[in-house]
Amino acid sequence: MTNESKLEYFAKGDGPGRYHSLYFKTGAWGREYRWNKSLGAWENTTNLMDMLYKMELSLDQVTYEEAKDEFPEAFPVRFIEGEEK
Repeated sequence: MTNESKLEYFAKGDGPGRYHSLYFKTGAWGREYRWNKSLGAWENTTNLMDMLYKMELSLDQVTYEEAKDEFPEAFPVRFIEGEEK
């Protein structure tokens, strides 16, 4: 079971109330996931570190509480079958 309050969350968009994408990573060199609203689950991605490296201006680090407020449907964390690590 994932301790979702210990994950690092990032939101993409124009700030609180205007975010359109939610990501998390599992530690400094951990796996990266993106919330897939149409599937209702988190999916593995490789885009997050690219955006962080390029200093994407519309990507904000958010707290667990902020992530839950912005994307309540993303919690509890559920993975696409076979992707949880």
